Amino acid sequence: MMAIAAQVGASEFLIDMQGAAGKRVNVYANDAATDHTPVDDVTNPGPDRIRQIDLTMVYEAIDQPLWLEYQLQFKCPKPSKRGRGAPKHKADSTGMLDTPDSVEFRVASGTKSMKQDPAIIDLQPTDWQSTSSHTMRQAWNVACNSDSIIGAKEAASIDRVVLSDTLRPKLAAIGLTGLELVPDGLSMSSLADFTWEKLWSDVPRPAINNGRKLTAAESAAHKAKLVQMQQRVTEAQGRVQGNLATMKADLDFTQTAAEYRGKRRLTRSESLLIQVWAGKTEQEVVAANGNASVRQAGIARTLSYGQSFDNRVMWQNLATGATYDGGGYKSCNVRYVLIPDSAGMLRVADVNVFGEASGDTRGMRGACTDILNVPNG
Repeated sequence: MMAIAAQVGASEFLIDMQGAAGKRVNVYANDAATDHTPVDDVTNPGPDRIRQIDLTMVYEAIDQPLWLEYQLQFKCPKPSKRGRGAPKHKADSTGMLDTPDSVEFRVASGTKSMKQDPAIIDLQPTDWQSTSSHTMRQAWNVACNSDSIIGAKEAASIDRVVLSDTLRPKLAAIGLTGLELVPDGLSMSSLADFTWEKLWSDVPRPAINNGRKLTAAESAAHKAKLVQMQQRVTEAQGRVQGNLATMKADLDFTQTAAEYRGKRRLTRSESLLIQVWAGKTEQEVVAANGNASVRQAGIARTLSYGQSFDNRVMWQNLATGATYDGGGYKSCNVRYVLIPDSAGMLRVADVNVFGEASGDTRGMRGACTDILNVPNG
């Protein structure tokens, strides 16, 4: 392998090279492992944790994909699980886990790029399965010992730059061999380019579609797909522009409504109602509250709703002629003030709540209770 330099951080490693010329497969693993242990396992921990890494396979053969990328999850024993019951999974003093004879893994997701078809096709997740293959055991090492790998890279770095020739003995010292650093920041297609240019330069790289001309049906299908994608982009742009225009109109009306209300001091009820009703239409007000008493004054239209309770009484003592009164009176009136927006549609700019009471109102319900409504839906 050639000398490679990479920044300290997530790195790509060539972990396996398989096959003879013409049928070669190179396997790359990214050491940026993420924890996917279920929450209930974290709160009620078992012997294993689940770690996920990206694994990329680059194929030389014409009848194989250009590359495959998997998101693989591995069952990794916790470093604290030592001794009895886990002889192959014991952690040493450096935190390294011994490579087991077989590993458990599953595919979480993935994509592929075909030489015969440029379409990217999703790979389906799988259930847990066990394997003793060298490739998957190496991938297990990267996933389950990622912390130790990162520590080795830091120990082998100068000014946060890691050299592969310096890193190789550091990894070997902690029991990891066969991991070759490659340039960081490479995508799947870039890893394929790197493989053909640096490692398989002895043979010409096959052209996408194997150099053959598309049939008339394939060409028509690709053109139809392109038109469909362009249509979707156009529709999405239209929706975005429409949403932006609506947002601007709403913001403009919000400012206009605030100017209309001026510095009027709002009651708590008015403040809450304005928050939910500002910008609503006359139809929405009527749908939530029913028919209103309507008053038009200049550009503003007022929709009024009210109710009152009155049990006032008066009586007279026939013997003395003296008169007495009792009971009380309570009323509430809610007025929605609508003004036109930039398109001329009437929308709620202000809500006024008026209430009054006199006499003994004990036992009466709140006069505003049934008429302080919010929009439907």
